[in-house]
Amino acid sequence: MSLSKNYLLECLAADKKTTIPLKEQCLPKIAIRLCLYSELRNYIFRAPQQNLQASNWEQRNFEELSKIIINILILPSDLHEKLLSFIHSVKRQLIFWINHLEKFTISHDISASVVTPGDWTVEGIINARGIAKRLVIDGRIPVFHRYRIACSYSLENSIVSLWNLIPPAHQQALVRPSDTREFWVITVWSHYLSGLKTKQECLFDSFLLAAIGGEITTMIHCCKALDKSSRQNKVINAALVAVQGIYCNSFSLEMSSDESQMLLLSYTDILCILLSQMTSEERLSFFRRVLYLEHFPEHDHCILESFLQQPFQSIFMPLITELKNILNVQVFHRLHAKIANMKNCCFDKNAFECLGKDIEKNVSLYVS
Repeated sequence: MSLSKNYLLECLAADKKTTIPLKEQCLPKIAIRLCLYSELRNYIFRAPQQNLQASNWEQRNFEELSKIIINILILPSDLHEKLLSFIHSVKRQLIFWINHLEKFTISHDISASVVTPGDWTVEGIINARGIAKRLVIDGRIPVFHRYRIACSYSLENSIVSLWNLIPPAHQQALVRPSDTREFWVITVWSHYLSGLKTKQECLFDSFLLAAIGGEITTMIHCCKALDKSSRQNKVINAALVAVQGIYCNSFSLEMSSDESQMLLLSYTDILCILLSQMTSEERLSFFRRVLYLEHFPEHDHCILESFLQQPFQSIFMPLITELKNILNVQVFHRLHAKIANMKNCCFDKNAFECLGKDIEKNVSLYVS
């Protein structure tokens, strides 16, 4: 199986897949270059922590500048709002990523200097693991911190070589459990190198911690390295973690809006990838398990609503179609209210309404 959203779309839609127009496929690339090379860069690559807590005034300034730049571009008018949504997505990812590296004492200037347009997927998702490969050989960063970055992104070759450069006293400190979640994976790899864990135990723990942390590329790497015989149960476990992340960030009051949206994007991407590792029957069983949780009675639509974000909209209708026999009217109505207010929709709203009529006919199949 392929670990990709495109594979999931093929599983769901088969020969009914709708190709995204070429002009819309270019939007993530345009947004990335604008954020890295236009005046928008000055807003993004300053003190990141302040950016996550940006005032309404600062956010409006960024929005207005984005619109001015977009209007200068020779683009069809119907793409302006869609491009704006991608710009906001790229901005959130960059700020979130730089803040993450600052926890490893990597300066904001170093982080900002290494990211390029080539460090993104075609859907507009940052490949943090790819950038980390350059950071772990960057002589400006002390060996101890390069080792921690290598562990954070499961860069196995670098982990081993950097471990051997660390003094024994510091190695012992790395083996001790950490209270900080971002550092748990460092303890996991240090346990493996100290002979306290097997390679498969280390990979599974790293896989699950990457899912918890919303680190997509690392999770994919570890998943591919797991034994096939035990991979499926671990995929389900990680998918449950992603669902929990979607729920928490869909209605979090503790985080800033940007951070919640960034994590929501990451967890949706992770869930998307993990769903591609399930059969249709397994996906139905999984959603029966997670759609109607007692702890979240008013938020049972949040998982499906997360697929209304870009770049996941192309998956939304095929997924809803596959799940229509287990959806209840309440979920449909909540999704309908969300879709009705959307300015940019890459799927047929009328098709969604027709599907809703089918759901209303299937009263006997409601999940209570």
